[in-house]
Amino acid sequence: ARALKLQQEAAAREEQRLYEEAIKAREQHIAASEAALQKREDGVGVLETELRQKFESLDAEVVLRARSGVAAAEAREAACQKLGAMREEAVMQRLASFADAGTALA
Repeated sequence: ARALKLQQEAAAREEQRLYEEAIKAREQHIAASEAALQKREDGVGVLETELRQKFESLDAEVVLRARSGVAAAEAREAACQKLGAMREEAVMQRLASFADAGTALA
């Protein structure tokens, strides 16, 4: 009976030891998972910052190009107006020369 009791106690101690080892293994697994998750979150934070900076840079470039495009359109419009004025002046000179020629012939 004493031997049986000793065997039961030894079996209970072994069962307790295995249970504690299983708990330690789970705790280590959870700690490793938490560390991996934190590492991923840190990586996502870095990527978010880089993406935000790229978007800000693109926004600035778009604004710059838009302003450049507006300036170019204004320059084209001014050139067209100047060219139109020059053509109008040339037509007026031709008309004046025709009028002069018409008076000279008459």
